Amino acid sequence: MHGYEKINAEVKVMKVKMEENAKEIEELQDQLDHKIGKHEGLVLIEKTIGDKRFMTEEEANALVNKIENKMESYNNQIQLQLIKWIIGVGISVAGITIGALRLFIG
Repeated sequence: MHGYEKINAEVKVMKVKMEENAKEIEELQDQLDHKIGKHEGLVLIEKTIGDKRFMTEEEANALVNKIENKMESYNNQIQLQLIKWIIGVGISVAGITIGALRLFIG
């Protein structure tokens, strides 16, 4: 029976190894499922980004040019208002000066 005991011990070792392998397979399957879930998430993110409309370089340049033109137009309007204000203040100062001179001199 010595040979039978040896075979029985080897069978027990094999069963233990099979159980360990089964556990490893389950763990790997869980990891794989988890990674597939991550992959599906990445696919969803890529699809969402793909569905969004982004600007091309030409559209960006056109937008920059449009903004620059508006800024230049606004700048010209501000300069024109400043010139009008300076002229108005100059006329007012001249009027006050003439009035003061007439008051004190005349």
